[in-house]
Amino acid sequence: MADYRINMALWQVPTLVVNTGLDSDNGYQRTLANTIASTPLDQRVALLRKRIEKADAFFSTTPGPVERRTVTVFAAPEYLFARSDSEHFITDTEKNDIVDALRLISRDFPHIVLFPGTIAWAKETQPGTAETLHALAQQQLGGKAVYSQNDLDGLKKAQKKKKNRFSLARNTCYVMHGGELLLEYHKRDNGNEVHPGSDGSQVYFVHGATDSVFDAGGLSFGLKICAEVRTDLPRMVDVQVVISASHRVTDTSMQLKPGGYCGHADAIVKPSVRRHEEGRYVEVSADKSRHGGGPITKKQAGRRITQALSYKTNPKLVPDSEAYAEKVTEMRGRARYYRLDYST
Repeated sequence: MADYRINMALWQVPTLVVNTGLDSDNGYQRTLANTIASTPLDQRVALLRKRIEKADAFFSTTPGPVERRTVTVFAAPEYLFARSDSEHFITDTEKNDIVDALRLISRDFPHIVLFPGTIAWAKETQPGTAETLHALAQQQLGGKAVYSQNDLDGLKKAQKKKKNRFSLARNTCYVMHGGELLLEYHKRDNGNEVHPGSDGSQVYFVHGATDSVFDAGGLSFGLKICAEVRTDLPRMVDVQVVISASHRVTDTSMQLKPGGYCGHADAIVKPSVRRHEEGRYVEVSADKSRHGGGPITKKQAGRRITQALSYKTNPKLVPDSEAYAEKVTEMRGRARYYRLDYST
């Protein structure tokens, strides 16, 4: 048996990407409800670092009891690194640059188990590869295994109808600890990631197949991304983390050991932690919460981000500055800090 102090920081920032129209509508587009969509990717990395610095400083002021082993967790919402409007996915090269930057952040905060939101990314590929056949099988055959020559011939014919080059898309969370990649987890559920009207007919979403349960700091962790709250983890865990863009967590979403905790970081829903107590899931009060003026509409979001983050009119809001990071959080966001005691 071991006793732990779990420090958990959950960042709510408006990363939501809203879809409008019908699947059959060629005008189907994403709208700029993602109020950090106009923020360059490298500046989003800097914003993430600022929030981690603040969380680390807060927990450092009141360290846990010496008899308890401390594990610190930081989680950001889904789509922190994604585009909006007609280009949802960043490139494979941009994704690799972000992962390298996340590894550096993790190296600077080696004691933090980092869930840095997700990266929506796509890479070009060619027909005939295993990845291509896998993606087409998921869409045309419902993900079932290919047992017959007819199925295989059908996939090959489908590829011939496509252009010579097209893209495979993923939505991935790269969990870091001590500068090392603990988990590269691809979202399993499509969740309307790809739409022909906005992404083009040559983009195919690749469902993840990796187990999202892992160990860190002596504790077992389980990760779910957005709509995956409707599915179960393969086994019970000490700490569950849910990152999403617009999804709520219910009691049936959690697979926790007795006394375990579930932390939820979302773009819209306020950050929350629930504890498994005698078969019930009880919400835990935050030790500290930083937040701004409450919800805003989609139209307000795009206009306000332009006004509030214009450092040309407000010299204090220089990108990468502390004031800039605070303002982004205030755009409808919150950062909540929790000190949680747990015994295995």
